[in-house]
Amino acid sequence: MYSVVILLLLGFVRGIEEGSLPLDTFGQLTRYSLVADLKESNWEKDCPVISVWGFMRHASRFPGPRKAEYMLQNLPPLRDQIVQAASEGRGSISQADIEQLKNWSFAYNPKEHFPHMLTMSGEVETAQLGSMSQADIEQLKNWSFAYNPKEHFPHMLTMSGEVETAQLGKRMLKHLPKFLQNHENLDLATYHTPAQRTAASAETFINSLYGPEIAKNFPIHVTDNGDPVTRPYKNCTLWNSRVKNNRATFFEYNSFLHSEPEVAAAHERIRSTLGLNPEQFPEGHSLMLYELCGFELAWEPERISPWCAAFHEEDIRVFDYLQDLDFYYKDGPGQHLNYLITCESIVAILQQFHHAGLMGKLLARLGLFRQTKDLYLAKNYDRLGHDRTWRTSHLVPFSANLVFALHDCGQEKEPQVSLHLNEQLVLPPFCPSEPRGMCPLSAYYNYLHPGQCLFQQICSQAEFQWWSGTQIFAVVALLLASKYFQIW
Repeated sequence: MYSVVILLLLGFVRGIEEGSLPLDTFGQLTRYSLVADLKESNWEKDCPVISVWGFMRHASRFPGPRKAEYMLQNLPPLRDQIVQAASEGRGSISQADIEQLKNWSFAYNPKEHFPHMLTMSGEVETAQLGSMSQADIEQLKNWSFAYNPKEHFPHMLTMSGEVETAQLGKRMLKHLPKFLQNHENLDLATYHTPAQRTAASAETFINSLYGPEIAKNFPIHVTDNGDPVTRPYKNCTLWNSRVKNNRATFFEYNSFLHSEPEVAAAHERIRSTLGLNPEQFPEGHSLMLYELCGFELAWEPERISPWCAAFHEEDIRVFDYLQDLDFYYKDGPGQHLNYLITCESIVAILQQFHHAGLMGKLLARLGLFRQTKDLYLAKNYDRLGHDRTWRTSHLVPFSANLVFALHDCGQEKEPQVSLHLNEQLVLPPFCPSEPRGMCPLSAYYNYLHPGQCLFQQICSQAEFQWWSGTQIFAVVALLLASKYFQIW
């Protein structure tokens, strides 16, 4: 009997046509279809798959209460100022975007409604680049904010978010046709964190594999919010003090945001495009509109948000680099503790669904996408701005997934492992070069150092002596050998 465990995490790029915005550059708000490999390739064509596990991030969501409150307070007056500036011949936003904004209202009250709910996601591929035209101005006049709890929250996972997750499930059937086809002999278990966005994604994914009636036969488990496997950082005292609540973690982010000329230049271009003065458009508004553009591109498949017309290509790339400076140090390889605390996730790697924070830590632990030259520093945008390996937008967009498949190749002396990030085959740096992109199971043992996981000892401390706990990781192989398939 085969067995599968699916985990939900809460948590390669298509070319962008000339004259368009780079829509694959919105950090964790990036739409999955813009960065994933959507080809229905067969992962079993070289060798049969005997076990699979994976992490999957939830589909697109609404902003949290603090950001929603900021938008609630600032977007309506900003919209009115943009419309007024356009009527007076200031700025270069198109008339079409102005028309979209005219009837806009922000109906969400973060004090009364649930934050972080799953929302609409789309298949938007490109957006037009350049100064805002009269057509853009008209679109802004009729723009309305899609954050409407009366319409979206009762459905929890919205139609487009459901479609995105269901399409991913259907492609998994194409990737693993023999392994998944016989559900009667498949031991499939799904785990997700308590958040609604992961629960809805997990259910939709399982239903997309076999339909709701058959899906009822497969258990869906809810983990604790501070579970050491699915969200090891939540209740880790050491991580919260040394990483999350440590100002040094965000030093490069804040330095780039407030001190480097690239961000200041981007802000001035945006303000000029909107036709506003510094009092009407303070610096914080540029980042707000960047995130709003990303959210709306993920929410609505049928259109480009009129707010995206505020940006030139370089503006988007500057803010994308800002997101990397945040994610690299808070969740990625920028801090050793980020992947030290994943030891129980490594041990149980075949058993859960999660969030973007854990995904980044696991990628760092596997040594993937590490920058081989030039550190991620605020001053290094000119060197890294267009050529860097750790790209938040491409690694952990909405619906990001990391899947391990264990293969029995017959002629091989040991099982082989194939690793797929967002449906694209990747080879960890500790694996020997191999035409099929597979890696011997022993290579995972040798790199991850089998041994005792000291998660509780590490996380219960206020400080940690790094030299006493360098080999605390158990092997991914232990998870693969347990014959579970998990999606976070």
